[in-house]
Amino acid sequence: MVVIFDVDGTLLDTFPHVRASYIHTLEKMLPNYKYTEEELKSFFGPTLPETFKSIVGDGNDKFVNALVDEYVSYSKTIAKEYLSVFPKTFETLEKLKSDGHILTVLSNKRTNVILEQFALVGILPYFDLIIGYNDVKHPKPDPEGIRLMQDKYQEECIFVGDTVYDMETARNAGITGVGVLWGLTSEEKLRLAGADYIINDYQELFEIIKGGTNV
Repeated sequence: MVVIFDVDGTLLDTFPHVRASYIHTLEKMLPNYKYTEEELKSFFGPTLPETFKSIVGDGNDKFVNALVDEYVSYSKTIAKEYLSVFPKTFETLEKLKSDGHILTVLSNKRTNVILEQFALVGILPYFDLIIGYNDVKHPKPDPEGIRLMQDKYQEECIFVGDTVYDMETARNAGITGVGVLWGLTSEEKLRLAGADYIINDYQELFEIIKGGTNV
């Protein structure tokens, strides 16, 4: 089986890191912009260009690119301070690999950023394939990234994520979506987005895989 993971809020506890990076970027580049905590949470899921376009509007591609570059540059400087994995992540990845599963990532982050962050926290060696938003024409919730994995591995896929985007992506691809509750999204929102399963602990993921994913 191919076990596909989201990154932020699923494998990596990155909200404090993402929040700090957005605050820095907005306060430096858009000092008159008034953001709320709920708005900062809403930035957790879409791509950086999508988020900044939602703030400054279409037709400002040059400025959007400058905002993205500032965000990425600053986020690198605080990564060691902020980034960590969720509890039992290492044990889970180790067991999944030892059980013979293929581990992949589908994220709305840049691939090079995922590689850097995974290397920093020590989980990079577990993954067979990483697809960021720059590797596809249509990022999540479009199923393009999952289609690429299905074509490559020709095996059943399951998608594990913490956002509405992730569950919509699984649904759009016609595969099983597992929503995790250690991110920011409520169980209700995950279910409304099409989650087949909701888990509070990684052990429940093993039970889903062992029991089969047809629901």
